[in-house]
Amino acid sequence: MSDDILSAAFSVPKGGIAKTTSAGHMAVSGLHDHNLNTILIDLAGTQNALATQFGLKDEVADPDIPISIVFSDKWDSLRDNADEVVDRMVYETAEGVDLIPADDSLSAEDNDLVNVPLEDRYDRLASFIDVEITPRYDLVLFDLPGKGTISRLAASTPRKT
Repeated sequence: MSDDILSAAFSVPKGGIAKTTSAGHMAVSGLHDHNLNTILIDLAGTQNALATQFGLKDEVADPDIPISIVFSDKWDSLRDNADEVVDRMVYETAEGVDLIPADDSLSAEDNDLVNVPLEDRYDRLASFIDVEITPRYDLVLFDLPGKGTISRLAASTPRKT
């Protein structure tokens, strides 16, 4: 791993066209075909389709630390005061890629982000990726909702490649 990370976001405004399935297959390929330590981040909301795809739906039903907290004002305090925060967010799949699952609070955070200045929206996700994900992984893939603030945010977050 290096100070750089490869990333891609899967987003299409229409559902049911294999966006999530494609993200999952790309993650497994990144690991097995290209030897990239890979993590999937599911921002697509309450469906938690990636967890279902990887057979983890029941296991991730009540995450210890949900991904939605990264978008809230509570993130800095939690990160600074809790042990192994990112490890508590990540679930290992049987295929070897890691997953940070979606959670029910993502919809509320999507609505809350409307009141956050545009620059700060990008900074929250970019900071999480730079500080917490980049030192651990070579490739991060985002499964995004078809519409909404979080979708535009993740798809537009500048990344080093």
